[in-house]
This record gives sequence, structure tokens and C-alpha cells, in this order.
Amino acid sequence: MKNIVNSTVKFSYNISKGSIKNRQKLISKYNKQIFSRLEQNLKDNYISVADAQKAIDEVLPEKKVIQIRPISSKNKKEDVGNSDFLYGKNWNIVGQTIDIPIKNNKISIKNLSIFMHELTHVIDTLLNPKTTARVNGMYLRHTYTENLSNIIDKKLYNYENIEETIPFISNKRYKKTKKEILQTRENELLKFLKDYSVKDKIDYIQEMRNTLIEERTAYTEEEKYAWILTKKHKIHLPKFNEIGNLKGYFFDEKIKILKKIGFEIIDKERKEHAKKLKTRRKK
Repeated sequence: MKNIVNSTVKFSYNISKGSIKNRQKLISKYNKQIFSRLEQNLKDNYISVADAQKAIDEVLPEKKVIQIRPISSKNKKEDVGNSDFLYGKNWNIVGQTIDIPIKNNKISIKNLSIFMHELTHVIDTLLNPKTTARVNGMYLRHTYTENLSNIIDKKLYNYENIEETIPFISNKRYKKTKKEILQTRENELLKFLKDYSVKDKIDYIQEMRNTLIEERTAYTEEEKYAWILTKKHKIHLPKFNEIGNLKGYFFDEKIKILKKIGFEIIDKERKEHAKKLKTRRKK
């Protein structure tokens, strides 16, 4: 089964080429233009799904398959959003979704910063076809397991909540607690990875790292528009969409841990390979 990244889920190379920093600038540029159109089409603090879809289609430089859908009935909380892939025959990825609370085919202004978070994921994917190819390949090989999803969702993409768990915590104790949490996360990662092949380990580390980088970008963009909604539009945002939550995820620190583990795995593999070559030459 071929691992093909459909043109409906990636931008042309002349758009997506360049560094991570350049791609993040493009995300911010497209988001700004789309949000401006969303603001212009607000009526009584709601925007129609059709107008939101039109804003995306008008701003993005190429037509892509992006569906805006009501959030699953399991997640009808006011502060929940999601983005996902659409799958075609043979599990090939053919499009993307933005899943958001929708009522009467309208999106509330209260959910626009969440909408921007999910939109950021969608644009990020369009700009990073190699990441999509890796994920698609893992699905085709059946190596994208529930265990992988669980460790990403529950151990890495996890709001660590130190200041809420320990109110009025001192700076010294905060640093100590943070260090302990990060060490625990590293131990959990090593335990999870230990029984897999080198290829699977590298794939998993790359997927974890990419997920955290994408989430960091999405939360940064979300906070930007949360500020606009609270300051300019005087909107009270749902609890889990409050400004300032970004630092509580420790994205930078967890990305650094994954980079270190990945380096150690590759270094060990190279040394073992060199050792085998040396043994063969002696024979």
C-alpha cells in the first residue's frame, strides 16, 4: 500500500518550503487575515459556518479540503475544539476537519479563539507534508497505536497545573516540583519506548515532538486572539481558554527531553553498527 500525501492536505512546495520559523510566520499571516474576515462577518456575536468556511477559502493560497463540523456529542463543553484528518480508501488522508461547538449553523464569538487554535493545526499540517506522510505511514503499518495516543494525550500534552495544585507556591518549590514532573515524564517515555524497534522509536519520538511543537504554535496563536476577544470585544472566555495557560504545559522542556532521547537512541544505534562493522573486518 503506497503512502501518498494527497494534494488536498498539503500546500505546493513553493509555498511550504523554508524553515520552521518561516512556516510559522505564514501560519500567523493566514490566521490574521482569516480572523479579520471573521470579525467583519460577526452578527450579534455569532458567525455563520458558511462565512467561516468562506474566510478560509478566500485567504488560503490553494483550495484544500477543510470541513467545519459540530464537535462530537461526547464533547459538547463550551471550551472544547478539535481538528482531525478525513480518511479515504485504504486509510489515505484526503482532508482535514475543524470540529467546534456549533448551534444553528453558527459559531459563537466565545469560541473563536478555540477556532483559531484548531485552524492553526490545519494550516500547520498543510505546510508540513513530511509530518503527514509519517503519520499516514504509521497508520498504514498499524504502528500508530492506542498506547502512543495515550502517552501523547495523558503524559506529554498534559497541563501540569502546579500553581493550581499548590496555591501560593514559592519559586524554589515550584522549580523543584517542575524538575520532578519532567523527570517523571522522561521516565515514562523511556519505559514506553523500550520494547519497540529503532525505527518505531524514532517515528514515535518524531510524532511526539511534532505534536508538541504544533500545540505550542496553536496555543500561542490562540492566546493572541483570546487577547483581542477579551480586550476589544469584551468577551468572557470559557475557563480552559483563559490567557496565560501556555506555560503550564512545559512544551519547550518536553520537546528538549524528546530531542535528547532521540539523540541517545541514534547515537547508540550508530555505535552498535560501527561495532558490528569492526567485528566483520576482523574476520
